[in-house]
Amino acid sequence: MKEPSGTPYRVTFARLLGFLHPYKISLVVSTVLAIGSQVAQIALVWVTAHVIDDAIIPRDAGCTATSCASRSDSTTGIRPVS
Repeated sequence: MKEPSGTPYRVTFARLLGFLHPYKISLVVSTVLAIGSQVAQIALVWVTAHVIDDAIIPRDAGCTATSCASRSDSTTGIRPVS
């Protein structure tokens, strides 16, 4: 398909970016904060997965409330997280 006659879109886009010049610092700060927010969300998911995989699942798989209460090394039914 033929490009419409006139100024190419890249030149127009570059020209429009010139209007952002007074807001350069705000744009950079907003971009850094947006990226930081996404990194924090991913870290939260990673930490939650780590807690579930390493603490909750092993405790639930190998120890029920009645079986742990009868064990001599545990009276609470909760194993320490390693």
